[in-house]
Amino acid sequence: MSAKNQKSTVKSDSRSGKNAVRLFAKILIGTMLVFVAAGVLACGGALAYLYGAPADLDPAKLTAQQANLRLLDADLQAVAGTQSGTLQPDEVPQNLKDAFISIEDKRFYDHHGIDYRRIAGAAARNLTKGTRQGASTITQQLIKNTHLSAEQTLSRKLKEAQLAIRLERAYSKDEILCMYLNILYFGSGEYGVQNAARRFFDKSVDQLSDAECAMLAGIVKSPTKYNPLHHPDNSNARKCVVLRCMYEQKRLTQSEYEQALAYECKIADARRGDGARRYIDQAIGQAATVLGIDADTLAYGGYTVVTYLDPARQTAMHDTIGDDAYFKANSDGMRPDAIGILVDNATCGVLAYDSTRSADVFSLRRQPASLIKPIGVYAPALDIGYISPQTMLLDEKTDFDGYAPSNYQDRYYGWMSARSALAHSQNVPAVSTLRGIGAQTARAYLDKMQIALDDEDRYLSLALGGMRYGMTATELVGAYATLANYGVYRPVSFIRSIRNADGQIVYEHASCASVRVYSDAAAYMTTDMLRDCVSEGTASKLRTLQLDVASKTGTNGSDKNRNQDAYNVAYTPQVTTMFWQGNLDGGATLDGSVTGGGAPTLQSRRILEDYYASHAATNFEMPSGVRSLQLDRFAYEHDRVEMLADPYAPQSATISGLYGADNLPSESDMSFSMIHAPEYRICDDPSGLYLEFTPNPRLRYRVYERTLSGENLLSDLCQSDPIRVPISPSVGLFGNSYAIVPYYTDDGGQEVIGLPATYRQRGVLW
Repeated sequence: MSAKNQKSTVKSDSRSGKNAVRLFAKILIGTMLVFVAAGVLACGGALAYLYGAPADLDPAKLTAQQANLRLLDADLQAVAGTQSGTLQPDEVPQNLKDAFISIEDKRFYDHHGIDYRRIAGAAARNLTKGTRQGASTITQQLIKNTHLSAEQTLSRKLKEAQLAIRLERAYSKDEILCMYLNILYFGSGEYGVQNAARRFFDKSVDQLSDAECAMLAGIVKSPTKYNPLHHPDNSNARKCVVLRCMYEQKRLTQSEYEQALAYECKIADARRGDGARRYIDQAIGQAATVLGIDADTLAYGGYTVVTYLDPARQTAMHDTIGDDAYFKANSDGMRPDAIGILVDNATCGVLAYDSTRSADVFSLRRQPASLIKPIGVYAPALDIGYISPQTMLLDEKTDFDGYAPSNYQDRYYGWMSARSALAHSQNVPAVSTLRGIGAQTARAYLDKMQIALDDEDRYLSLALGGMRYGMTATELVGAYATLANYGVYRPVSFIRSIRNADGQIVYEHASCASVRVYSDAAAYMTTDMLRDCVSEGTASKLRTLQLDVASKTGTNGSDKNRNQDAYNVAYTPQVTTMFWQGNLDGGATLDGSVTGGGAPTLQSRRILEDYYASHAATNFEMPSGVRSLQLDRFAYEHDRVEMLADPYAPQSATISGLYGADNLPSESDMSFSMIHAPEYRICDDPSGLYLEFTPNPRLRYRVYERTLSGENLLSDLCQSDPIRVPISPSVGLFGNSYAIVPYYTDDGGQEVIGLPATYRQRGVLW
């Protein structure tokens, strides 16, 4: 190719490239113009929507005295302490305004309901940093929390913005800020900044320091996470963030900022004020869980939560948990924490609940100690027919293939009934019983009651409460309520029902399925065994109650001088109560003298006395599947054999026993209905001449000797070993003869004599 042609080709290519660039630029500019036009039209439409058509702003919702979330007690009355607090605009102090505006909406007094600068900034940060930062103003938050749902849709956001603009036109800035502060949720069912100030600091808002105002403002982001009662570290950290914003926005001077940082916010005693506070915490937490939302979202959802709360019982529970007489500090001066709960057996609804400190009873887990024995060992063993309440168990130091449990204070009693072993909470018999039925069997029963188990909870230590994570208070009280309900389990609940903002029922506790865990026979027999825990065992402090009550105590020890946990569970046909003492943080230990049979049992007694002061008591009724039988005392006590007693046996020769209809003793004694005189023999040894026979130890025997001069009574006795009666050598042609007369004394005091053997000639010895 010539140089001229090469040059021409280069020019042609260059022109083609420039044309392509111009074409691409035209297309790009055209596309951008289309998007800009669309954006302008969209913005115009949005602005027309926001500032044009009227919106349904409801002034009544802005000034409502009732909290957005309604909590009702069992009588459908508002739970005390859950109404929203109110302030007037001129009652809001400046430092409180500054705190909330600094952290929530720093241009509050400059915008008209929507902060466009904040929206743009949030959008840019979300795009560049991949975050999801909101841009709602205080006005918008007020609208969202009083007029709209929490759904994240464009139409809802546009409506929120439109209503915010309408609100700004209708009210002054101070009025809007005041309404906002009045409807804010601060956790634990507490609405309104005035209520929060009194709850957390025992002050009115006009008495709050800058630091206290900052702490209240900090809570709003997450009332659960930043609640100073439950999470003081989080709350203090958030307070410092608010103070920093106040300083940077020149709402605090350098000196004021430093003073506020150094100021210690003293949180008021959590037990001051209304006694239902702890109950409210649990109810709100459970409601959020069953609805699948967090507690902070629940607060503004317009829900009505009906609880099982009995105000009178709650007052009694609050007084009991707050009574210093039931608490003993350890050698380090640490006072125990405590939890108390009272459940109605018919519904498994919580009538009353309180604790010394905040605790989630649905998640807080502690080792259950001996409280697991009835529900995880004895009731399952009874249910499968492995034991009866009368079964004799060996209580002695035992090594179970490398596991060697010890009894309390290393006391062992040899052979004892399962009933007695449970009443006195002996450890070795419980472990031997679990070994007999298998840990997997125990786990299967616990699983039916929704008791969370770990894969490691499959060893013999489970019989003594040795679990990886332990059990919650609701799991424990629910399991014992299952025994009270003759083996039928229902989940324990603070909540009876929940309605949404439209009045529709979205949860009902009554609809939760019940589960048959134990047979009614096994549950009743376990209850009967736990009656002995009251009459003669570790819960004997309940004996003064004139009630049909069953109980179990538990003590989890760390060493001889300290204990970790102390429990009592007590139940009647109507209610089940549980009290626990320990340390909620799992750190400090109890004084060694604090056991389940002490203060927790006394607390149970007090709460049951209060309940039955206004309720009629009933007794547990024996179900048709249980048989009360008379056992032969001698076979039981000497041979450890459960044998039915002779129908003619006097009461002194029998003991009572309970059995499931499918697990009755197969042997019967006939000693009293078929009395026979025993065969005897004459023995001659160097010490003398004897009449010897083998007796029935259930009977008495009179031995007579007839001689030429008459009849003599040689002996009248009862024993289990062979009887040897000294006799004299016979004299005369025919010698002496002997008679053995068996007899017993009936319940009326009359002797019942058996048929004597025919007089037998002894014959001449020589």
